[in-house]
Amino acid sequence: MKKIAALIGAGAMLLSVAAPALATVNINKAKIKNTTVVSAGTGGNVVGNGASVSKAGVSGSNVTADGSNTVDTGNAKVRNLEVTAANTNVNCGTCGLAGVNVNKAKVKSDTTVVASTGGNLVGNGASVEMAHVSGSNVTADGNNHVTTGDAAASNVGIILVNTQVSFP
Repeated sequence: MKKIAALIGAGAMLLSVAAPALATVNINKAKIKNTTVVSAGTGGNVVGNGASVSKAGVSGSNVTADGSNTVDTGNAKVRNLEVTAANTNVNCGTCGLAGVNVNKAKVKSDTTVVASTGGNLVGNGASVEMAHVSGSNVTADGNNHVTTGDAAASNVGIILVNTQVSFP
């Protein structure tokens, strides 16, 4: 019986010495570079009527530019969601997962989010350059109308680096 008790005692002592060796050691490195460009646009639309007389003689005639010009654009919407996680470690002291964590991270995140409905152009034009105009009309008429939608941009960026979650 004494031998069994001594064996149990020796086993318990061995476990108490070996238990710290069962702890985890995490050495993590991460290099993360996020570059995100998100763009939406309905702009840059051009409509128009034009007439031009250049270096000419115009007599008894009409040079006109007329009409209705309309630019209608819809909405420009941009949404972006980014999630980055690096070096995440979970430690549990009572379940044998206690450990030492050594983490190194280098994170560079560049995000550009753009929404635009601008740059729309409508117009009527008439020009006379270096010309002789006699008894004629040079006109530019019309209705010009630009309607653009909404421009909305949103971004959510979540970056978690060297995150430690520990339980007692």
